[in-house]
Amino acid sequence: MRPVRNWFWHRGGDSAARRRYVAIVESRVSARGPSLWLGDSVEIDCRQLDRVELTEQFPDHRELRLVLAVGEVEATLPLGLDHAAAERLIVELAPYTRAAPLRGEQSYHDAVDLRDALLADDDVLPPALRLFGDPAITEQSHVYIGVTGFLTDDVETAAKAGDDLELIGGQRLPAALVLLAIEAARPEPAVATLSDRIRDYEETARPRSMPS
Repeated sequence: MRPVRNWFWHRGGDSAARRRYVAIVESRVSARGPSLWLGDSVEIDCRQLDRVELTEQFPDHRELRLVLAVGEVEATLPLGLDHAAAERLIVELAPYTRAAPLRGEQSYHDAVDLRDALLADDDVLPPALRLFGDPAITEQSHVYIGVTGFLTDDVETAAKAGDDLELIGGQRLPAALVLLAIEAARPEPAVATLSDRIRDYEETARPRSMPS
């Protein structure tokens, strides 16, 4: 098997600053464009995430997991895939994330425009999570999915316990994924990550003669 690229591979050694939660899902996992799909009901827009990577669960290294991260919040999903299939999934999704290197002038200008828009108005980020097309929308101390609302503190408590949230209508959704969407809706992590990408591109990849 080809070696997994280090830029999306993580082997343990969690930072103390990270808040890692486990999301147990039984649905088929797939990539469609910039989105990770869990079955045909849950869509996660990887353009609103900082990182998408693989990890192996210590101590036996037998359980391969997908790590979805925004800032210090990480949601891990047991994949049930072999290494080759998991690697293909990440190869498709990682280039869409906020932390992926900028490639070319168009992506550079898009990143600058989004950063500037966030600095001017913190309500411009699209939702990171949808359930049957209903977006997860954060408003002050609540998050709403369709007609169901939760206190954000309750979402974090459920995520710590590895629990699901039950929505009106009986659908269930891992609290860890909702917590990830709450973090993705905050402008501060997006601005910080975009600024790092812009600076890296300006310092390493952008032709020196091109104006800002």
